[in-house]
Amino acid sequence: AAVKNTNLATTVSFRISENSPPEFIQQVLEIHKYSNSPALLNDSTVISALTNDGYSLEDARQYCLVGCVEPSGNGDTYGATGGTKVYLTTAIDMVFNRGRTSMFGNQDGPDTGNPEKFKSFSTFMNAFYTQLTFMIKTAAEATNIRDKIWADNFPNPFISATIDGCIENAKDATQGGAKYNFGNIGGGGMATAADSLAAINKYVFEEKELTIRQIRKAISVDFRKHDRTRNILKQGPKFGVDNNEVDLLAVKIVEKFCSLVKQQKRYSGGHFKASFISYGLNVFEGKMEPATPDGRKAGKPLSNSFSPSNGVEKLGPTAALNSLAKIDQTRIGYGNSVNLRFPHQLISNKTGLTAIENIV
Repeated sequence: AAVKNTNLATTVSFRISENSPPEFIQQVLEIHKYSNSPALLNDSTVISALTNDGYSLEDARQYCLVGCVEPSGNGDTYGATGGTKVYLTTAIDMVFNRGRTSMFGNQDGPDTGNPEKFKSFSTFMNAFYTQLTFMIKTAAEATNIRDKIWADNFPNPFISATIDGCIENAKDATQGGAKYNFGNIGGGGMATAADSLAAINKYVFEEKELTIRQIRKAISVDFRKHDRTRNILKQGPKFGVDNNEVDLLAVKIVEKFCSLVKQQKRYSGGHFKASFISYGLNVFEGKMEPATPDGRKAGKPLSNSFSPSNGVEKLGPTAALNSLAKIDQTRIGYGNSVNLRFPHQLISNKTGLTAIENIV
């Protein structure tokens, strides 16, 4: 009622579950008549994700949000939920360039061999995971260097006194005193990467309509004079239309990413947790990425958080959500978001609101 009557809130989030009364869901959805702010959090998923990372069930049930969608313990946790991120599309770029990036050209990652000689898609995926592993380890090491500097030079006893565990352990939060300690490594461009890898699998290794050499060359020049190659790649399987050909690949990518992130240990204790959030920057982030094998041109936006790539979701919201539901999101400790937008007139009558309620 406060959001509806004042129209002042720029964002407001609601925790919902299968036990939420229908009347509550209806009132939350009606707020969209007056504001575009309401976000919905799935309690079942979030609480399971928190307990998977070591929270007690009691503490997990008291979770709150940091930033936009990052679930965290309430007054008992020290952990940056953002600020460290790698891009899944960059890992593909580094496979094509044997450990180098198109943007900088330095030999940053390992040489995973000449991709033009790969005999199977599994070989390509192994190279992709090798580059991804390197990126995640590097991000964790850099974050730990930062955290050590903070602990050694910038302790914060005032904030530490408000976090459970610090007084009991006689340690500043920056030094690992909190009851729960975590770090974050985010993954960007999930759907763009899944679409790209699915296209490589389909057109190079299954149908043999293209070669890695053709794709590599077309991408290096942003598809200039390679319209045929781009047109083929654009027709590839897309995440967000309930297509197992790409959806199950996305499942594997997310599972691997979350596993690799969780293996990284923090300087002050605890482990890193994965997230897939865009901070509203996926347009800017795309400016730094070369063309990708899904037919996306250089500099164009990456996919936003866990949403399908722009313009893909042509079978509607149900198909998009079916694709997303195949992924075990309880593994994603620091959250993800899915942005759905509907015509405003849909919420102007009870029939439209009921339809959206059913989707929720």
